Amino acid sequence: IKFKIAMLFTVLVTLIFLLLGTAIYYLSSWNRKTEFSQRLRNRALTTTRLLEELEEINKPLLKKIDSLTMNLLFEENISIYTDMNELFYSNRSAIPEPLRPTATMIDRIRKEKEYRFSVGKYEGAGIIYHEGTNNYVVIATAFDQTGRNALQQLERILLLSGVAGVLITMLVGYFFSIKLLRPLAQINTEMNEISFQNISHRIAVTNKKDELNQLAITFNSLLERLETSFNNQKSFIAN
Repeated sequence: IKFKIAMLFTVLVTLIFLLLGTAIYYLSSWNRKTEFSQRLRNRALTTTRLLEELEEINKPLLKKIDSLTMNLLFEENISIYTDMNELFYSNRSAIPEPLRPTATMIDRIRKEKEYRFSVGKYEGAGIIYHEGTNNYVVIATAFDQTGRNALQQLERILLLSGVAGVLITMLVGYFFSIKLLRPLAQINTEMNEISFQNISHRIAVTNKKDELNQLAITFNSLLERLETSFNNQKSFIAN
């Protein structure tokens, strides 16, 4: 029964660890996605505004400026499309095929004003930028290497902490069960020592109002009835 109590205690604590770990990981993942999407949106707006601020549209200069800040986002790609869905600007000489937006995606961005998506390991954000009579579609994609590495590190920490917590819980649960069952073992020992030669012996009780103390009182009451019956039988035989 000690092992069963320890295992039950371990299972309950493990379930709590599992729920807490899952909640922490889910919230951290959600926060990473939200924060990275906001960074993508800001990068898209910054590039477009910088392009607008130039007195003359100097795309090579803007690409040079973008290259100086490329380390802000890993494998970053920013592209701007005109009302005719034609590529107006890209900070890369060639857009990788998986990241090349379709006409359907561009139309969806125009309809929803802001659209967030993911393609494989890349995440992206598309927004509408108004400049005079032009409505540009700006799409920014990148790979959140730092965020994903931090999430993997968190996953390893949660896993190791969970395993360590389960092992500690098993040890604590086992010693807790020993302490919990010690009064019951003492009652059992005293019961085994009682015989017809010392039927007047009673199990020690305390002032605690718990189940074990109540059990001892019940045993003592049973012993009193047995002693009374035994004495009556002896008296009957003697007479």
